[in-house]
Amino acid sequence: MIERLRDEGKALAAGATHYSSFSFLELRRVMESGRIAAIQIPYNVEQREVENNILPLAADLGLGVVIMRPFDGGGLLRRALSTEELRPLKPFGVNTWSQALLKWILSDRRCHVAIPATSSIKHMEENAAAGALPWFGDREREYVLQLAQKH
Repeated sequence: MIERLRDEGKALAAGATHYSSFSFLELRRVMESGRIAAIQIPYNVEQREVENNILPLAADLGLGVVIMRPFDGGGLLRRALSTEELRPLKPFGVNTWSQALLKWILSDRRCHVAIPATSSIKHMEENAAAGALPWFGDREREYVLQLAQKH
């Protein structure tokens, strides 16, 4: 139905999504079919299964990538980080742990947008700020991983 709507000009594009790594083989087949323009996948500092297969394939195929569950359903935000721990990330516009987690994702050029859930305007504004330049390099991305493992 979505393909028909796309072909009729009523939908811009078709995409595919899955939240479980157990279904990534099936997602790969859909990606390789040429029938979709984008995927939506879970990705965060603790859930990184997509790094080895899904993200490289999406990049090779030129697919858009939407990231769901950047905070692992909120679990990653239950950790308290000190201002001192976040200080090395301040030159990147990072003032909060949620910004660090989002910028970690968005600094991977294969990821185009992240969709964090929030009902708070303050959190939405903080989250949006994480989408501004400059992006993390490899060293900063590794630092965020270390912080996540430490807490």
